Amino acid sequence: MSKKKGHGGLKFMLFLAIVATLIMTIKIGVGTEMGQRIVGSREDRRVERTALTPRFAFAAATVKVTVGAIYTNRDGTTVDLTTTKDISIDRRSSSASEEIDISRTPSQVSPGVDATPMDDVSDSYTDILTKDYQYESAIEAGQPWSRYKADPWYYGTAIDPYFIPMIDDVMGFELRDTPSKPLTVEAQSGLKSSARRAVNSPSASSSVTRTYSYEMDMNTFRRAIPIIANRTDIEINPQTPVTVTIGFDDVGLLRFADVEISSVTATSVAQGLGPRRRVVYRYTFDVTDISGEPIEIDIPTNFVDAPDESATVDSAPADTIPVATP
Repeated sequence: MSKKKGHGGLKFMLFLAIVATLIMTIKIGVGTEMGQRIVGSREDRRVERTALTPRFAFAAATVKVTVGAIYTNRDGTTVDLTTTKDISIDRRSSSASEEIDISRTPSQVSPGVDATPMDDVSDSYTDILTKDYQYESAIEAGQPWSRYKADPWYYGTAIDPYFIPMIDDVMGFELRDTPSKPLTVEAQSGLKSSARRAVNSPSASSSVTRTYSYEMDMNTFRRAIPIIANRTDIEINPQTPVTVTIGFDDVGLLRFADVEISSVTATSVAQGLGPRRRVVYRYTFDVTDISGEPIEIDIPTNFVDAPDESATVDSAPADTIPVATP
C-alpha cells in the first residue's frame, strides 16, 4: 500500500504567511487609536516617553494665563469671574512668581439691569513657587506671607518642566489625524509630523509660526490633548462642544493655547448647580516672552507656616474653588 505524500512544506509556507500577516496587522494597528489603547500607549503616558528628548533650553519665560468663568452669587444671579495670572519663570532656580488678579464683571439679569457682585471673591495677590514650598501673599498690606509645603513636580504648575510644552508633548497620534478648521492666516489640515529638532542653545525663539484650531467635544479634548486639558479646570458634560486653538514657534515650543466652550452653556450649568459655584468656560495660555538670561525670583522671608488643613473651600481664593461636575 502506497503512502500519501506529505504537505509539510506547504503548511510551513502557509504558517509563515499567517505570521507575516499578523505582524503587519499589529504594526498598522498600533498606529490607530484602538491599537494604542490595546497596547497601553495612551496619551497620558506620552509625556513620560518624550522626557529623554532634548527640550528647548530657555533660561526664563513670562506667561499670561487667563481663565474665564461664570460664578453664581448667593441670590442666584451670575457674574463673569476672570482670573489673570502673570507668571515669571526662572528655570535655573526652578522657581516662579505669579501675580494673580481675580475680578468680576456683572452680567445682565434682564435688558439694562446688571447683577450685583455680592460675594467677596475679588482679590489680587502673589504666589511664589519653589521646589519645596508655595508662598502666598496676604491680602492686607504689612501682614506676613503664608508658606505651604508643595509637591515640586505637581503636573501643570509653573515650575513643572512641561508647563510650557513642546509640539510632540501636545500633538499625539489622534490630534495629528484630526483636521483643523480653516484659519484666517495659515490654514492647515492637520499636522502629519510632530517631530521637533533638538534645541540645546538658550537663544530666544520666534513668535508663533504654526497655528491649528479644532472643534471637538470635551471627551475628545481630554483624550487627545491631556497636557492642556488637565490644566483648564473646565468640568462640564463630556459631549459639550469645545474650540481649541494652539500655536507653536519655529523650534516647536507652545506659544499660545485657547480653549473655549459657550459662556451661555456655562451660565446655564452654573445656575443649575446653585449659589457659590464656579463653571469655567475659557482658558488662555500665552507665552509672552522667552529669554536666554535667568531672572531673579525674590523668595519671601517674612512668612508663617500654614497648616495643610487650612486650604478649605471657604478660605481658598476664588480661582481655587472646586469646580463641580454637573
